[in-house]
Amino acid sequence: MFWGFLFFFDFRIQGFDILPDVIGYWLIYTGARDLILQSNHFNIVRKYALPLIIVSLFDIYQVQTPIEQFTINPLVFLFILVGFLITIIDLILIYNLCFGIVEMALANDDFQLSSTAEFRWEYYLYVKIAMLIFTSIGFIARHLIVIGFIPLFIISTGILVLMMGLMKRADQALILKACNRRRLRLNQLIDVKKNLFTVI
Repeated sequence: MFWGFLFFFDFRIQGFDILPDVIGYWLIYTGARDLILQSNHFNIVRKYALPLIIVSLFDIYQVQTPIEQFTINPLVFLFILVGFLITIIDLILIYNLCFGIVEMALANDDFQLSSTAEFRWEYYLYVKIAMLIFTSIGFIARHLIVIGFIPLFIISTGILVLMMGLMKRADQALILKACNRRRLRLNQLIDVKKNLFTVI
C-alpha cells in the first residue's frame, strides 16, 4: 500500500495524469486483501476502494481550461457535488486504513505506531477539507486559485509523503509479522493434514 500513495501525487502532462489515481486505489485494494483477517477495517477499505477505482478512470485525462476562459454554469455545481462525494468516500477509505493499522498496532503493543496512525488520519482529514473548501470557493472566486494553489499543493504533497511513511513503517512493524503468522498457521495446518494421511 506504500506504493499506492505514490500514485496520488497529481502530475499532469498535456492533461494526462502520469501517476493515475486508479493504480493507487488498486494497489490499496489488493494490499488490504491480505489484512482482512487482522481487522475488519481492511475489509471496509476494499469495499470503498472499488468505487474510487471506477471513478478515477475518468480522471486520467482532464481538459485544460485557462482561468480567464473559465465560466460558471450548472455543470460547475455538478462537478462540485461529485468532488464532494468522492472526497467523502476517500476519507472513509483512509479512515479505515489508518484505524486498521491502529488496531494491529495495539494488538502488538506498538503504542507509538498507533498514535502516529491516528495523527496521520487527522492531518489527512484537515488537508482534504481545506482542499475541498478551496476548490469550491475557487470555482466562484477564480483569483483565489492563483493565490492558494502553491501553498495547498505543498501541503497536500506533504501529507502524501507522511502517509507513505506511515505505510512503510506499518509494513515493517506489523504487516510482515501478520503475514508470517498467517503462513505459519497454514504450514501447521498442512503438517496436521500430512500427519493424518500418514496415520491413515
